[in-house]
Amino acid sequence: MFATFRRKDNNLLGTAVLTAESLLGPFKPYSDGPVTPQNWSSLDGPDQDNTSPTARICTGPEAVAAAR
Repeated sequence: MFATFRRKDNNLLGTAVLTAESLLGPFKPYSDGPVTPQNWSSLDGPDQDNTSPTARICTGPEAVAAAR
C-alpha cells in the first residue's frame, strides 16, 4: 500500500510503501522512509499499474515551486 505521511526532517508530505500479510493489515513499513523526492510535498502515491515497478505520484503547487 502507498501511504502519505508528514516527514520529520522537513515537514513536507512524503509517500511511503507499506506491506501486510492480509489486506486488512496490520501494515508495516516496506520502504526505508518516503520514496518520493525529499524536497517535494506528495499528496498521493497510487499504484495504478501492477505490471510496472513505477509509482505515479501527485504533488501540489508548492512542490513544483520548490523544484525550480
